[in-house]
Amino acid sequence: MTRTLILILCSAFILTGCLGRRSMPARFYILDYPPGLEVNFEDESPVQKSLLIRTVEISPAYATTQIALRERTHEIRYFSFNQWAVRPEQSLTSLLTEFMNEHNIFRTVYTRPSLNLEPDYIMETIIHHMVLVEDGREYYARLSLEYALREFGNGETVLNHRADRKQVLEDKNLNLFAAAISEIFIDELGKFSGSILADIR
Repeated sequence: MTRTLILILCSAFILTGCLGRRSMPARFYILDYPPGLEVNFEDESPVQKSLLIRTVEISPAYATTQIALRERTHEIRYFSFNQWAVRPEQSLTSLLTEFMNEHNIFRTVYTRPSLNLEPDYIMETIIHHMVLVEDGREYYARLSLEYALREFGNGETVLNHRADRKQVLEDKNLNLFAAAISEIFIDELGKFSGSILADIR
């Protein structure tokens, strides 16, 4: 009788524990063109050259679909149930291409090399940091990047633009984080494109 009672109680505890656990729903975030963000240029006529856009290169620590959080100077961790819907290099390359086409920066823009087409320039982008930073009670979106425009023939760098920016977030909210990363990326791309239109003719 005692064994049966113990078995029933153990089963009840196990069942209660299993039913009491709720699985956390996975959330996915996208890097998308910031709504309402306008970038204007003094000279809107395109550079009469062709451009090949290389896939954005991202530092390995931030290149996965997992979103990184930095709490200490040399330590990062990843959110378990919050991820990028698309790998960041794909999203940022799409954003970059969309920007270049929409603002008519070059006469022709390619995203894939071709044996039949030889572009005048190559654009390379490197993301050094793309992380949510926790500093006491404040949260920042940090994006450190570099844009480079090179001549296709010899690989010589024609223009270079670097930025390391932090943007304060109202809350520890990954939707705000994704929006801030997209906004910084496009804002710095606008500055670089302005230099291209001013210096490359």
